[in-house]
Amino acid sequence: MRQAIPRMLAIAVFMAIAPCQLSAQEGLRDRDRTFEASRKIAADLQKARAHYGPFYFLSNVELTDIGYNQTLFTPTSSEDGAISLGIRAPQRLYFVPTKKQVYSLELTPQYAFSTSHLSDGQLGYLGRFDAQYLLNHLYLDLYGVRADEARAATSEINRLVTVREDTAGIAGEYRYSSRSSASFTAASKKYTYPTDRLQPENIPISLLDRRQQDYHLSLNHKTFPLTSLFLVGEVSNYRFDRATYKDAHRTYAGIGANRTSGRGTLRLEAGVAKLDFLTKGYPGFNGFVGNLRSTYEMSGRATATADLVRDLEFSVFADRNNFYVSDHGSVGVTYIATKRLNLNAGFAATKNRYPVATFDRFGIVHRRVDTALFPSVGWLYSRRRFSGGFDVGWYKRTSNFDVDETDGIRVILHLSFTP
Repeated sequence: MRQAIPRMLAIAVFMAIAPCQLSAQEGLRDRDRTFEASRKIAADLQKARAHYGPFYFLSNVELTDIGYNQTLFTPTSSEDGAISLGIRAPQRLYFVPTKKQVYSLELTPQYAFSTSHLSDGQLGYLGRFDAQYLLNHLYLDLYGVRADEARAATSEINRLVTVREDTAGIAGEYRYSSRSSASFTAASKKYTYPTDRLQPENIPISLLDRRQQDYHLSLNHKTFPLTSLFLVGEVSNYRFDRATYKDAHRTYAGIGANRTSGRGTLRLEAGVAKLDFLTKGYPGFNGFVGNLRSTYEMSGRATATADLVRDLEFSVFADRNNFYVSDHGSVGVTYIATKRLNLNAGFAATKNRYPVATFDRFGIVHRRVDTALFPSVGWLYSRRRFSGGFDVGWYKRTSNFDVDETDGIRVILHLSFTP
């Protein structure tokens, strides 16, 4: 495991350098003043299944492994080792009265269940409202989110949890020239883990009930023909309902770069994060975090991707370990075998480290370390409004403490239907 992430980093760096060597340099600076959000809105409107005047409607139905589509792509099983599946039906309605005003309402009902205990299934939902304004130099998005749904927990507990989320926020971008812009977000969030819903047994997941405020500012400049540089700063405040000793303040400052060429993309960000707990006696964090995401078109049929992430997560376990540092890396290759069939292979690795040494399962005092590995292969077949396939691999999760361990074959299903 110690060698896995450095190897993936080397692959990602190679994929970032290769486009530099293979792509011709552009002679002119980028003069595109279009907001990225407007491109995403236009792409959604083109996929609308129904259109009447200023109204656009998108509909979809998906069956998938809940854990596989989360940020860390960590498969998550129920306590008996069965695959945990979710049926989701995202529905989105756009109202576009003018080119500068876009309103959208999204509702995603969900049914989550385990393949071995269908009676344990439960209904859930995710709803979101956006009011987006595309002005000459300013883009604003006023949004709200409410959810009550099963989600994959972090690899700390390797379980499904039910989360209720209430979020209100504002996001936006200000372009003060064709090459310079500033993006920002400010959000107030509330997370609760209700005990009367699907939750892992014998794990105090409700200790993570909290309110938080997040503020983010990024200054971007198109410094080179293919590359943008940016500075980023973040501030977050956390207040826990049942575990006030976890109340904390987090700051982050970093730098990064975005590069887009004819055959690949690269986003790299790194900086220093500081996490301070308001209760004395609980160690915080002051160190390096960052992320890297890269795609590279190796040929007309094959595309490679790489992701690396280091970040902090709150912990539900005791012994003054209020948080842990998570390192995650993944690489993948997708091959277009035919017009409708894609083949893929990937490898994902995660390592979680805890700051405070304590007694392990053998009574020895040292720091807890959890690891997870998941090599896989699979395929995806698409035809008109239907797509389906699966990934199969060997999922291995280990720890030097007495926590859940998993070692065996994991199958990830992908089914999607657009009415």
